[in-house]
Formats: sequence, structure tokens, C-alpha cells
Amino acid sequence: MKREHFTDPSQVQSYFIKRIETFINSKGKKLIGWDEILKGGLAPSATVMSWEGEQGGITAARMHHDVIMTPLPQMYFDAPQANVANEPIGWNPPVTWQMVYNYEPQSKELTSEEAKYILGAQANIWSEKIATMDHLEYMVYPRVLAMAELTWTPREDKNIDRFEQSMYANHRLFKLWNLNARIPNAFGLEDIITNNNEVEITLTHPLNEAKAIYKLDNRYPLADTSAKGYPITIKHVLTDTLGISVYTNWTLNQQRILQTATIKHVNLQQAKTDVAKLRPGLAYVVYKTAYNNYPALDTGENFISGMLHKDDIIKPFTGPFNTWVKLNGYIKIDAENDYRITTEFETSPLLLLDNVVIINSGKNKYAEPQAAILHLKKGVYLLSGYYLADGQNSGQTLINIKMASGKQLEYTDYLFH
Repeated sequence: MKREHFTDPSQVQSYFIKRIETFINSKGKKLIGWDEILKGGLAPSATVMSWEGEQGGITAARMHHDVIMTPLPQMYFDAPQANVANEPIGWNPPVTWQMVYNYEPQSKELTSEEAKYILGAQANIWSEKIATMDHLEYMVYPRVLAMAELTWTPREDKNIDRFEQSMYANHRLFKLWNLNARIPNAFGLEDIITNNNEVEITLTHPLNEAKAIYKLDNRYPLADTSAKGYPITIKHVLTDTLGISVYTNWTLNQQRILQTATIKHVNLQQAKTDVAKLRPGLAYVVYKTAYNNYPALDTGENFISGMLHKDDIIKPFTGPFNTWVKLNGYIKIDAENDYRITTEFETSPLLLLDNVVIINSGKNKYAEPQAAILHLKKGVYLLSGYYLADGQNSGQTLINIKMASGKQLEYTDYLFH
């Protein structure tokens, strides 16, 4: 550092990378490095593999360097595929095949010219916790199919519903090839908040011959419990909280995967307000802050306020800040009925109705699906909540409401302030 007049240790890394790049180039090769090589200055012709999120890759692309996107969490297959105790141990929160498929290497933050420097994506798996080939195959398949499609299929041709059906069809090939691919989850099991006094859930499975054992109140099935074929209907009188555990296996595979869900009973009251004076949209306050949790937000001084209408997007602040959004308003119900309330955010916001939590924050909608299934009378209900705005959820729907019939309500018909 003294000889080269460096003032910061990061300059030493850059010095080394640039020297070794010259050597590599002299042998007719090109240097590729993890995004740490950005620190202290990037070597002239280096390609960057962006793993610490996308920011390193975005920075490199703007500098007109080739980039391979390989970010946490979506591109790390050593993460478990579900958030339950009996999944094989792995690093980081769950990464489902849907998260892999939905990843887009060419960030929306890049211009079309800058995006040309994104060569593609790479999945990673670190094997210090993977002791056997069966375990490795379980972690890789079927996520690698989603990886192939996201890198080989133009963005405009991607269709997750079409891909899902073709992925399920591949499970018989996995069996033919003796690959220990993780079997799919059953459909219909999710955490539910409800004010109904009885719950009825129908579980289905995409693989023929799949069978399941289920238990209530978070008990685990006994070894001699007989498995039932899908579909399976669970009915239960609900007074407080009900836990459900479902073990699924497939006759062509010896795996047994676990899914769990909690059904919670709540009471809700209508808000006492003049409906005639309500205006469309939700009121919001956006905080530019270093806070990592929402309870401290009301003490923040750096904020802007406004009204959130259909298709409005709250973009995150640039720089080393968190962008917290605080919401206030009402849900307006025009006809008494059963309603299903969900969020399309991949990482869920916190949503409260009548100050009762109906959507819990920080849950991934694929690994920990959740919904509020509520019988609501005509009138208005106080709605509040928080979420951390980022590049991912800035283009997703905050709150979605359907009637029991499946009819979708229009955003402008039910959100007011």
C-alpha cells in the first residue's frame, strides 16, 4: 500500500485483480469474478458474477462490463424448497421453483442498452451440507428445469402456468432416470385467517397416485396411519386456532414431504365512518430510513405522503436506505358474502383489517402461502399495514379480493380513504 500510494485496503484487491487479469489475458483467457472484484475498481475486461443480490451486476452492466446474474436468494439451490422442519438442511430461507422461474436476469433498473451486458444467469449449489447424491438430486430437481427456462426462453414467451404443467409431466421421467427429484406440494393448503366458525379445505395433488396422511392440531401422523388418495377434504369446527400437518408421498417415489398450515379464528367489526365521504385509493406515508422494522417508523422524520390508486407503484429510494410504506384506509364491501383476500407480493406486506392481522409480513407467497377468508357484511372495514418497498414488489399487486364464487373485485371498487 505504501509503495503504490494506496489509502484503503480495498485498493489492494483491485491491484491484485488487475495484475492477474493482465496475466490471464496474455494466455488468451478472460477473467470472471464474483462481484467483490468491483471493490476498489474493476479490471478493464472482467466479467462479473453478481451473487450479493443484483446491485453488483447492475453496477457492472452500467460500466459496460459483461455480467452473469447469480444472486441470493433465487439462484442458490442449497436453500431448502419449503419452510418446514423435515426439509433437508440448507442455507438461507426457502427458494421454491416458482421463485427461480420468476427471476429475470435483465433488471428493470437497466436501460435496454445496459441490459445487453447481462449474458445470462447461473444457479449455485454448495455441498458442505449435502452428503449424498440422492440429497443433491433432491436439491437440484425440479428447480433446474425452471432455471433452464428462465435463461433459454425470451421474457415475453415465459408462462408459469404452462411451465408448471410440463414440469409435473417430467416427474415420470425423473423416475425413469432414477433421479430423486422433490415431488410437488399439494394444492390448497395455506395459512388462513377467518371469522367463519367452520373451515373446509380440499387438497389436490398434480401427480397421479399421490397419497397423503394428515393430522390436526399440529400432531404428527402415526407410522401405521393409512394414507388416502387425493383429493382430500378436511372439515373442522373452528373456535380458536387449528394446526394441520400433511405428509404426501408418491407411489413411484419413496419421498414423504411435509406441509403445515395454521387456521386462525378472528372477530371483525365494521368501522364507524361516513361512507359517503370516502375517496378512492389508500392513504400512504413513505419513509426513507435506515430502520429495518416498521414499529419505529412513526418516529421517522424523512417521509413523503400521498394516495395509492390502481396501478400506482411506489419505487424504492436510491442509495443505502430502506423504503418503508405505511398504509391507511378502508375496504368497502357492497354485498354481504364470503371474500378471499390475498396479496400478490412475493414477500408479503403486513395487512390488518379492524386492527386484526389478516396477512402476515415477510412470508414468501410460494413457500408460505396465506389468505384471509372472511364473511363480510355490507359496509366498510378499517385497513392498515406496512411493507418494505423494493425492486421486486414495486410491480406487484398489494391486495387482491375475490368473492366465494371466484369473481374478482376491481381495485377501484373496494379501496378507499
